[in-house]
Amino acid sequence: RRLPPSLATHPPAVSGETSKGDSGETSKRSTPVSGGRYDLSWLIQDIERYVTSELDFTGEAANAQMAARALARRRGVVIPAVVACKPRVLVMEFMEGLVRFDDSEGLRSAGADTARLGALVSFAFAELAFGHGLVHGDPHLGNVYGRVHRGRTELVILDHGLYHTLTDSDRLRLCDLILACCTPFPSRRRVQALAEPFVGPLWHLLPLLLSPAFALATKLSMDDLRTAAAMKLPESVTLEQVWQGLVA
Repeated sequence: RRLPPSLATHPPAVSGETSKGDSGETSKRSTPVSGGRYDLSWLIQDIERYVTSELDFTGEAANAQMAARALARRRGVVIPAVVACKPRVLVMEFMEGLVRFDDSEGLRSAGADTARLGALVSFAFAELAFGHGLVHGDPHLGNVYGRVHRGRTELVILDHGLYHTLTDSDRLRLCDLILACCTPFPSRRRVQALAEPFVGPLWHLLPLLLSPAFALATKLSMDDLRTAAAMKLPESVTLEQVWQGLVA
């Protein structure tokens, strides 16, 4: 479906598109330089642009408010309200009782329902990305917390300084990819056709990034799957494929 008008008319203040620019720029980035080396200057420029943009807190405030609107109907998901904001100062609502997700003992002591927390994380980030085209750029353990507030287990999402926005076509293609991977006997040809535009020759790894349950939708061997489970690239993946995946 299309983005709701309330979201479509207020784009995030700090964002990055999934595409790499026009065809000329993409071609330039995908061409190795002399000696078999690769020109990564565009990647450094991207990092510089995004890091610099995060120094202006008005962007983070706008992103936080947008994410809050997108998840307004998702009960149990909390994004701290913006109290006041200037380019160099951001004041947000204080959240009490936050517990890190990797603190299992702390969550149990707080009386949190960990199964509910897991569901909240899955639904919240999936709704942001696949429903609204908003991808939180830094969802590590220091920015995602659980808590028990007034007897209810809640998910609290912090740090909205960097979001990546998906075009409608990319967002819907990712939705189709998930549906293709979810079928009892997934068509690898269809999965490849849907995943290649995002990561090129590394298409067979993308389903695993979405969910380990999508292993059957890939062409990976058991050895490759074990290697991927250890957070490593399979030995069959070449440096050239990694490069083409970066510039896809």
